Amino acid sequence: MTLERELAEQQEAIERLQETVEAIQRVGSSKIQTRRVASTKPTDKQVYMWDESAGKLVPTTGAQILLARATSGLTLTTSAQSIVGDGDSTKVRLLLPTIGDWLIEATCDFVQSATDVGDMYGELFVNDSGTPKSGVALLHVENVERATVPQRWKVTTTAANTPVELKARKQNAGGTGAVNATHTTLTAAIGIGGGSAGGGSGSMTTVKEDGTQVGGADIQILDFLGADFDITESPDKEINIVIAAAIARDAEVTADIATHAAIAAAHHAKYLDSAAIAAVEGEATLDLTGDVTIAGFTGLAEIATPANPAQNKLRLFARANGTDIELISLSSTGAECVICTLANGAAPANVLTLNWIE
Repeated sequence: MTLERELAEQQEAIERLQETVEAIQRVGSSKIQTRRVASTKPTDKQVYMWDESAGKLVPTTGAQILLARATSGLTLTTSAQSIVGDGDSTKVRLLLPTIGDWLIEATCDFVQSATDVGDMYGELFVNDSGTPKSGVALLHVENVERATVPQRWKVTTTAANTPVELKARKQNAGGTGAVNATHTTLTAAIGIGGGSAGGGSGSMTTVKEDGTQVGGADIQILDFLGADFDITESPDKEINIVIAAAIARDAEVTADIATHAAIAAAHHAKYLDSAAIAAVEGEATLDLTGDVTIAGFTGLAEIATPANPAQNKLRLFARANGTDIELISLSSTGAECVICTLANGAAPANVLTLNWIE
């Protein structure tokens, strides 16, 4: 092989490698076998599964199988009772860790040791409900019999660690019936057959406000802080966002305006001079600070027995004395001093007498 040929082959290999690198870069981490992949990072025990409605591979919780067995038999009564087992809370009980559709199967090892039990039932209780889920593991007995009876349920969870529990009872008060520990089990499966992990397979890439995009095209989470919005999903795969009633003010403001309009005291009407005068005249005591200038004249109404002023203050008032009018000063101790007397008798003239005070 000549040197030129060897160099040519090396160049071809380099070009093929470059093409491979470019192909990988074009596909990137967003595609597998040219299929789109959701940008959401898988959590523990999740796998990528194709979601036709989303048109992409989405993280989905892989198959899970949970099992709880009875560890002690239970003598039946006509009320559904818990069965001692190795599951949650030492019962035949499971906590479903993943949100989604679960396939639940129970097997009840029923036995009748004395007749007149009637039917025997194994019932599934979801999320500690007081009402069992529809469908029972049922054994109808007429003689002394024993059988293992299965039943299946589909349970759709909306919260992690939703409990499901197997309980048993009998139909009649008579007879003796029991569920044995030997073959009594409760099984839960997801991601196998009818079970499918959920939690939402769609992914959001664009957020808009009034038709205008906000942020980039790689948005994954939209978080509404506080309690100012009510967020619901209806119909499926469509989110509705409504302003919470606490801040939906239109009706409230209208009501407040109507209430305000009906309360005269709530309005600040124009304060007329007559209203100001009436307010001042209605004051039992009017204290003025600073210099007071009075244009025109000041009239003093006749007061027969005025109240004493506060300490270190002086009160001036007029008092009728027969046909005369006296101008009197009054101290806080009640002492009076007649400053002047105006003879208010008949014509031809009034006489003003000033008292000399030493």
